[in-house]
Amino acid sequence: MNKDRQLMRHYWNDQSIQDAKNELILAKSKKDYSVGWNMYGQPKAGKTSQAGYCMQAMVLVKARGEEYRLNVFYRTVEIVRKFYADLYFIQKHILPVFGVRPNMVTFYFSSVTLNNLYLPVILKFIVRHKEVFELCEKNDPRFFQAMCKWAKDYSDLDRVFPYAEMKRMQTQVNKKNLLWLRWLAARHVEK
Repeated sequence: MNKDRQLMRHYWNDQSIQDAKNELILAKSKKDYSVGWNMYGQPKAGKTSQAGYCMQAMVLVKARGEEYRLNVFYRTVEIVRKFYADLYFIQKHILPVFGVRPNMVTFYFSSVTLNNLYLPVILKFIVRHKEVFELCEKNDPRFFQAMCKWAKDYSDLDRVFPYAEMKRMQTQVNKKNLLWLRWLAARHVEK
């Protein structure tokens, strides 16, 4: 609920969305048409200009007949946790305004981050762990070592984390991913 309210506050631009909705209504009889809107809601505290807005804009395209496509443009996104909240926001709040269900949704990311804070969740989505970790170590050794450091922290089940999000992630440690956390932790190199 808190994340939903936060997304509404920062990414709901009522005027821009209503203008796009009205434009789409006027263009209903056209064979193909597109409407766009920006996602600048209330400014984020401590951020200037557009720097605080990860989602920048959306464009709804009427392709042919009743086929629609939605394009979503990002400045940046944290892919493991934040992106899924955005998907929920789009489905729950944005699409109902237009009363259409897109046949396709395309996301354009200028940058994508993968935060090791979410390592216990990341591990749930990996199928061939060792292969993925070895590729990561070979192609991005710095990220791999950061992952090993977080794995060391999370594999210490008695550790008390100072922040709520870290504590939440610690609750995601289970028997299966604990084995991989320990495997990674054993490869951590102290600097």
